[in-house]
Amino acid sequence: MQIKRLLSLCLLALLLFSSICQAEEENMQFVDADGGTGYYVDVDSIAFSEVTEKVYPEPILSDDPSKPPVILPPREETREIVKARIAVVKAYTNRRYLQYVKFDPARSEYQILASKTQQYDTRKQLDKSETPQPVMKYGPESAYRAIVDFIYEQKKQ
Repeated sequence: MQIKRLLSLCLLALLLFSSICQAEEENMQFVDADGGTGYYVDVDSIAFSEVTEKVYPEPILSDDPSKPPVILPPREETREIVKARIAVVKAYTNRRYLQYVKFDPARSEYQILASKTQQYDTRKQLDKSETPQPVMKYGPESAYRAIVDFIYEQKKQ
């Protein structure tokens, strides 16, 4: 049991020390860790923009089943979108996942637009994808929430 704790501490130290070396290369800043997984954001890649979309409200159902539902007209909604390059480092598997991600904080959603998988210690590229992934939700305890919070802290500075 103590060996596992020692190993976990060593791996966490490796992640933290390696973030210093990594920062020189890409300006990756450490955000959070969960066990042997570390999360980083390339602060130089953070880009804010806005998107305006039509939002169609849910129909209002009548108490009388014979009456049709009330359909409200669409309204325009403007939201802030954030794009950034992030890294997920998994110490146990010696992998680094570089991802270019679009965040929609108002909807708690993210989309990986492109990604690379590398062997962490050698930076040898193992996989690459330029295909955007489906939009996914993140929750309040998610690492992606911590990343978004970190990005907005950078915006304030």
